[in-house]
Amino acid sequence: MRKYLFLFILSIILFSCSKDRLKEVVTGCTDPQSNNYNPLADEDDGSCIFLGCTDQIAINYNPFANTDDGSCEYSGLIGCSDSLASNYDPLAVGCGDPPDPNNFSCCVYDVFGCTDQLAPNYNEAATVDDGTCLISFNNHIVPVFESRCVSCHSVGSPYVQLTPANTAYTGLINGYSIEGFSYINTNQPNQSYLYQLVSGGLKTIIMPPNGPTLSGDEVQNILLWIEQGAENN
Repeated sequence: MRKYLFLFILSIILFSCSKDRLKEVVTGCTDPQSNNYNPLADEDDGSCIFLGCTDQIAINYNPFANTDDGSCEYSGLIGCSDSLASNYDPLAVGCGDPPDPNNFSCCVYDVFGCTDQLAPNYNEAATVDDGTCLISFNNHIVPVFESRCVSCHSVGSPYVQLTPANTAYTGLINGYSIEGFSYINTNQPNQSYLYQLVSGGLKTIIMPPNGPTLSGDEVQNILLWIEQGAENN
């Protein structure tokens, strides 16, 4: 009798074990604090979702959240937070009210170009001069001639006539000094007789002979104009 009882109990145990082995394992999120908790899950599969603000600079940042739900709130200085902008403020959170770190509408960006209004390639939108300005014969060079040179270089003078502008340009481009030197040499700008006269390169004479010499900027503009091709601009 005991033998049959033992066999009966053993069969029950074996049946129970085989039933457990046949039971399907359910995987899912087993964390009851998550937003997708599955109470039927037997094994955690790493799929748990924790909604919240994931932006560390937000005042309601949630270090436990792994999925941003768009609830971030910000508090701080309103200003440009883009380091590439000219008005970048390292303390600013962003533009807008309340400030948004993804809002750059208040940022100002530099525009590179020629800022000299006298230059033929002047860019009125430029905020930073990039050194590309062209020297204008009519706007930069002629005014120097008219204020410092025409007393000797006018109509009837034995020297090159430097007024009016068109006559001055033709005389400089096609003319030669009394000594036979070209006034303008675009191949060797610093050897141009005009530049030599005003820069003191001739040593024995510097123009104008009466009164102060040309300023450094005026002399440099003459050289740059020749280097840029001596255009009638």
